[in-house]
Amino acid sequence: MAPEVSELRTGGVGSRGRPLVPLVAVSVAPSLSQVEKQRSALSNELSDLSERLDEAGGATQAQLDLNKKREWHSTTLTTRSMYLQKT
Repeated sequence: MAPEVSELRTGGVGSRGRPLVPLVAVSVAPSLSQVEKQRSALSNELSDLSERLDEAGGATQAQLDLNKKREWHSTTLTTRSMYLQKT
């Protein structure tokens, strides 16, 4: 026997004669709240990781600046040393 049009629209009738749609909506609600909590947690984690990456980038730039300065001093000392050896 084919379901009636009203049963198709409501998703059928459960064993107790109640439409299944409200039951499905209720059972999905906890899943939606869990997904929302997970999304919020992931958003917070992404924000924290972005902040850490920015801090690490700043530290990397500072280290690059120190390395350039150290290399400049090393080159200067080498040049002076070679000049003094010639004289």
